[in-house]
Amino acid sequence: MHVPTAEATTMRLFAETAYRAAGFKPAKVRSMGRGMLRMAGLFMPGAKESIEMLYQFERDFIVDSRKFSERFGMLATPIEEGVASAVEWFRRQSG
Repeated sequence: MHVPTAEATTMRLFAETAYRAAGFKPAKVRSMGRGMLRMAGLFMPGAKESIEMLYQFERDFIVDSRKFSERFGMLATPIEEGVASAVEWFRRQSG
């Protein structure tokens, strides 16, 4: 379970948000199918290992923290704000 979340998003939208916050050009997000992952897995262990997790990306993965927020009275930080804060923190750390 992933909680809390302020709004639903996709990996593509998340990557675009992160690139924008970091001041980079728009993200080029592409996907690899099972066959390509198997081939890449010959050279990249991470690609081979990700095949078993593909089910998470074959259908929409909806995360809803409404019940968490109602129970604990906590609201999530909006994605734009959280990503901008993380980028700023990283910049301070890397001086």
